[in-house]
Amino acid sequence: EEALPDADWGVVEKYAQDQGVLWIAYLGAKAFKQSNCSLQMIPKERLKNWRSALCTGAFYNDQINGVQMHLIQWMAENKVRAAILKGTSCSRYYPFPEARPLGDIDVLVDRECVNAVGEYLESRGYTKSQHEHGFHVGYYGTEATVEVHHAGTNIPNSAGGRAVAEEMAHFLDDTQMACIGKMTFPVLSDAHQALMLLLHMERHMVDSGIGLRQLCDWAVFVNGTAGVTWEKDILELLNRCGLLVYAKVLTKACVLFLGLDATKAEWCLDTDDELAREMMADVFRGGSMGAADTKGMGSLLTNRMCFGNGRQNELTAMLGNLTELANRHFSCTRKCRALLPVFWVYIPLRYFVRLLVGFRPKREISTAYRMAHQRQKLYKELHLYETE
Repeated sequence: EEALPDADWGVVEKYAQDQGVLWIAYLGAKAFKQSNCSLQMIPKERLKNWRSALCTGAFYNDQINGVQMHLIQWMAENKVRAAILKGTSCSRYYPFPEARPLGDIDVLVDRECVNAVGEYLESRGYTKSQHEHGFHVGYYGTEATVEVHHAGTNIPNSAGGRAVAEEMAHFLDDTQMACIGKMTFPVLSDAHQALMLLLHMERHMVDSGIGLRQLCDWAVFVNGTAGVTWEKDILELLNRCGLLVYAKVLTKACVLFLGLDATKAEWCLDTDDELAREMMADVFRGGSMGAADTKGMGSLLTNRMCFGNGRQNELTAMLGNLTELANRHFSCTRKCRALLPVFWVYIPLRYFVRLLVGFRPKREISTAYRMAHQRQKLYKELHLYETE
């Protein structure tokens, strides 16, 4: 509290924006009002900006929820099994669910139902994405973006990855109904929700970065489900999938920095504090979906598809990343793999050309390389998808 009078609230606001939690800044400031004078220390114009962000977010959430409820109703009427991933499945654990900003609507359905859901969305004016993601199809509309998943994410071909794949195949066999106000929607079981949140964070952490919003989602989930099925179901599942160390590090960071009650997560307390601090530093480095990564190319030396199989090195990581980019943006490489070496050269050259002409923000390549090497060391300590 003593440092608050000297705080640079412009910097605080910028951090909150980059981390995807500007929505919570106003609520946090109001929470202090009852106990001290912190609210008065924040310039009124800043408070108005934060309140505007909250109100705008709540309005957008209402719009997203309307689209989601129409989609859920159509799927129920047409006997399509479904579960909402992320979004409102995370909001329900917050004290004020309406205040958590929503992004895309992510819905999981059986693979054989993906086309039917897509046809329904197109009939309502949505446009199908041309990019290949491997585990979902995106549809863009004027009110929302809907990602229709037939799997939670893509995963490495390792012992832990195969355990995840086996579990994901049963996601829709064990769903439950959740409520926010008058809104009811299907979600994953608690154990599968824990797995899905970790999979989502792991993928974005490596690809671009996770921010405090994703970590807050994890903190409120742990807080809201503590003591229910963790010891019996969730921890055993995460250990089998090679994600228990990652879960413990994230949770210890929540205890140290986000105020998560340690008594609700005693299973994480043996985690090294320094590793949790390194994890939090990586969260601040990347920000929400990479928004704060001003250096760029943080995953240059890490390819998540090699996690857990012992084949991770700098060369294979770079070539793996280039292959994924080629397959995503140049469909010809999926049909003719002999073309891949051409794009291993073309993609970096295109990047540097765009850098020179100003289409890309300027980067210090040596700094990016050093940062990528540092992140690679952190990921090794997380033992992702390692089961032994």
